[in-house]
Amino acid sequence: MTINLDPYQVFMIAVISLGAFVGLAKLIAKQAIESINEKLEAFKEIKDSIKELNQTVNNTERDLLKIKLDIAQQYARRDDFIRLEVHITDELEALGTKIDNLKDTRNAT
Repeated sequence: MTINLDPYQVFMIAVISLGAFVGLAKLIAKQAIESINEKLEAFKEIKDSIKELNQTVNNTERDLLKIKLDIAQQYARRDDFIRLEVHITDELEALGTKIDNLKDTRNAT
């Protein structure tokens, strides 16, 4: 069985086949570009999230440094506190001794 085609029919089959191939290629390219664009948008969102997290980390570091500075200014070390407490206690004992001595001298007279 042989198929007899005129030259214009062969040309039309070639053009239709080529057109179908080009149309299929355009469809695949369009889907690929849409997929790439979606991924780019996802990457942009991730990039924005990373920038926000970076800013949050920087703010947290700055706040932590402020807290450290406040602690250094307001916190009394244990050794310093004990030394101050001993000094105040000694002064109170000396004052108590002076009051007792004053009481004794008034009672003696």
